[in-house]
Parts: sequence; structure tokens; C-alpha cells
Amino acid sequence: MEIEFLLGERALPIQTVSVRLAATIFTYELGRWNEIEFTYAEIEPFMSSESGPGGRGVTLRTHAWEFVSLAGNPRRARDAIESLICKDIDSGRLPALQVRRDLNGTLVATDTLIDIGKMLEWGDTYEMLPGDWWQEYQEAEGEIANRALSAIQEGREQLQNARAFEERKARARALDEDQILDILRENERLRAITSAEGKAVKHIRPLRSDARETYLKIIRALLELAGIGAHGATSRIFAKLKALGFDVDPSKPDAVEKLLKAARELIPENKRVGR
Repeated sequence: MEIEFLLGERALPIQTVSVRLAATIFTYELGRWNEIEFTYAEIEPFMSSESGPGGRGVTLRTHAWEFVSLAGNPRRARDAIESLICKDIDSGRLPALQVRRDLNGTLVATDTLIDIGKMLEWGDTYEMLPGDWWQEYQEAEGEIANRALSAIQEGREQLQNARAFEERKARARALDEDQILDILRENERLRAITSAEGKAVKHIRPLRSDARETYLKIIRALLELAGIGAHGATSRIFAKLKALGFDVDPSKPDAVEKLLKAARELIPENKRVGR
């Protein structure tokens, strides 16, 4: 994402990562050091105090890894990766967006920021390919950016028409996830009817493109009003459906994910090319 926010005299792009956190994510994804797998005790700092299914530990969100206290091989791995990142920043091989140094001129790993894309390209040169946890971090950064952009737009709307803005906010507060789920359930019901065993039922008319776009607009608006971001949206919807007593197969989330993705990627008419 190429959007930049101006802070004082510094332009700070979103989608950034600190040297310390980048080294920590690479360490967790490696899962070993000098060919020795990390033990559960060594990765415990990455885990939440809550328990997941079957009593298993739940891994913290990657943003919470910034200040985890590591020991043993994870600490050795992170320190080595962090040292290598700092070395390449000092040599100019890896460009940094924001550089912070202590009184001795040493890079401050927690305050020196790098563009995520550049960081992943750097990791690729050392055969540290990004995995699920880098994806989780990027998605979370995207959510942060979307919230910031939404706040900017809301600020404009409030200044343009304060009364209409407050009325819209009141309607949004009255919404809940059930209204979004109603639309998703209806869409899934129609899909099941029209594609049972791969054969369309003749008396059910397929949605016209304009009708489908209208549904997507409604879903997009409800997602925004209910504050449901991209990360974890599908699992939340499946959990809600199950709580309501609907028979769902959590191993087949593709239909819901595709629908949510299509709704989020829908471009307003006034922003389309040629308008």
C-alpha cells in the first residue's frame, strides 16, 4: 500500500515493521536454530495465557511479539537475524524508512522501521521465505490502515453534515452481526438450491450482475458499519452460524470467503476508471 501519512516533517508509510519485530517473526517461522527444533518451553513467550481447542495454547498476534522475552535458541536466532538486518541497513543494502540510533550510534531495533515489502525481499535473499505469520502481520497492518482511512472519511463527513453523520452513526450502532449473517445465509441457500450435485435447478433464476452487485454493496456496508475486518471474519461468521444452530462445515469456508472478498474489493461507481 503506497499511502503515506505526514507526521510533522516525516512521511511515515503504513505497512511498516520494526527491526526487532521482523527478526522475531522470522525466528518464529524458522522454528529452529542450528538444526535444533525449538522446544515448547522456548516458544512459550509467543503463546497467550488462553487455551484453544483441546487445551492447546493459542499463539499471540504478531504485533504482540515486539517485546517478548526470549531465551535459549529462539533468543540466539533472533539476535543473529537482528544483527544481520542492522548490518545491511548500515551498509545501505536494506533501506530503512525511519532510523533511530542510541548515543553510541547503534541502531535501536525497536524504533528503526522498514517497509514490509522490502523486509520480505531481504528475507528472500537469505532463504527466509515468508509464511503464515508474516501474512497475519500484513493483514493486521491492512486493518489498521483501513481503520485510519475510515476515521479520516468520517471526520470529513462529520464536518460536511454533522446531523446526517450522527444519524448514520446511530443506525450503525443499532446493527449487529445477525443482519450480515442473514444476507450470507440467504446467499448460501440460493447457491445450495442452484448447484445441488452440480446441477442447476431450472426454476431458479441466476442472479443478474446488477442484482449481485447490489447484494455485495449491502454486505460491504454492513461489514463496515459492524466494524468487521478481514482478519478472522470468516471464522466469526462460522462460529455465529453454529451458535444459531445452523449446520455448517468449517472445512469449507470458500463460499463465504469469496463473497466477503468480492464485497471488500467492490469499487464505488464514482471511483471507477472512466467515471
